[in-house]
Amino acid sequence: MIWNTGLYYYYRLRGGTFLGLHEEDEPNATLFLPGEKGAVELCPVLRSFTRYNTNWDAAARTSVTLERPFALRVKPENDLRPGMRPLLKALDAGAELMELDTQLSMDYGYPELRKRPIKASEPAFAKWVFQSEGLRQLLENQPDMSIQVCPLGPDSREHVVAARLRMEWLNEPQWNGEVPAPARQMESCQEAGLFDQLDVLVALAQEAARALTQWPMPVATR
Repeated sequence: MIWNTGLYYYYRLRGGTFLGLHEEDEPNATLFLPGEKGAVELCPVLRSFTRYNTNWDAAARTSVTLERPFALRVKPENDLRPGMRPLLKALDAGAELMELDTQLSMDYGYPELRKRPIKASEPAFAKWVFQSEGLRQLLENQPDMSIQVCPLGPDSREHVVAARLRMEWLNEPQWNGEVPAPARQMESCQEAGLFDQLDVLVALAQEAARALTQWPMPVATR
């Protein structure tokens, strides 16, 4: 199953505006879903490419307006290479005994976030954002999903809020041999849990946007 096909049948189930050709091999289809606080776009995002392969993320994106430019990246729990997390934990523990600050990790005070690499342009504001219990619960339940927030431009107050999941981690129906009829394709996508994943991806983007606008940004300090 490819992205375009799965997203097409998700559109048939959830509605919205679908743009794309569901039979094309290259991920390019986009779905716009209406929302109370703005539309959400489901789309493919290029993560990386090499001479031999191209890697894509599935993304749910929406927008918010903040007082000033702000960037935030909450990576998946397994984003650290094997063996790195115990090493960083040991370094932090040793530094704590010596009353030193390694600045290797930022403790936001919530156990749901401790396994995730997090980078924020303003950690003080990020702490306010993470007060959202709904956001933390979604992140805890979806360790493979990530969040990215960035301004549209260097001085822009408009921001893109994206929840992302690697496409190779999407639940795909198994079609052996001949491709089934359209009705069966939709059933297979639903039975595999693909639509549930997309629902959560949309919910994560919306909850992140809500958390970002729940509190005013603190006074900037230099």
